[in-house]
Amino acid sequence: MRIKFKIIKFNKRAQFFIFAAVVLCLLIYALFAMRTESYYVESSNFEIMHKNFILEAEEVINNAVYEEKNLTYEFEDFVRTYLDFASKELNVSIFFALIQDNIYLKGNFPWNLTITTYLYNKTQESFVLFNNLTIPKNITSFSIDINNDGKNDYWFTIKNNPIELKLLFYSAENNKIQIYAYDR
Repeated sequence: MRIKFKIIKFNKRAQFFIFAAVVLCLLIYALFAMRTESYYVESSNFEIMHKNFILEAEEVINNAVYEEKNLTYEFEDFVRTYLDFASKELNVSIFFALIQDNIYLKGNFPWNLTITTYLYNKTQESFVLFNNLTIPKNITSFSIDINNDGKNDYWFTIKNNPIELKLLFYSAENNKIQIYAYDR
C-alpha cells in the first residue's frame, strides 16, 4: 500500500500574501503587547478614605432600609465608627445630609457651617449648623459655606428620590486641604 502525498505548490504571489499576513500579525501583536503594560498611580490616604466611605455608606443605607431599621440612627452610628477608624490615618471631618421624609443635617467640622436653603434658586433661609438639625423636605437645593466667607460654597440639589445622601468629606493635613463633595 502506497500513500500518495499531494504536494501543494505555491506561486510567488501566494508566498508574498502569506509572508505579509505573518508580518502583519507580528506587528499587531507587538502593538498590543506594549499597550498592556499597566502603570500604578499611588492613591492618597484621603482618596482611599473617601472612596471607602462612599462604598460603605451605600451598604449601610441599603442594609438599614432592607432591615427596616432607623436609617438616621444607623447612618449616624456608621459615621461615628468610621471617623474613629479614619482618625488613626487622617484628620477627617464629615458633613452629611440624609434625605428621606425630612432632611437630616449633621457635621463634625471643628467650626460651624453656614447652610443656606433654596426653593427654585430663591433663598429661603440661612442658618448655622452647630451639631445636627432636621429641616422639612420643602426645598429644591441647599449650599454649605465651610469657611463662612462666601467663597467656598458647595451646592447640593434635592432630587426627590426616596432616599438621598449628600456629603462633604474634608481633610487638612500638612497644610494641604482636600475636600470631596458627594451628591447622589
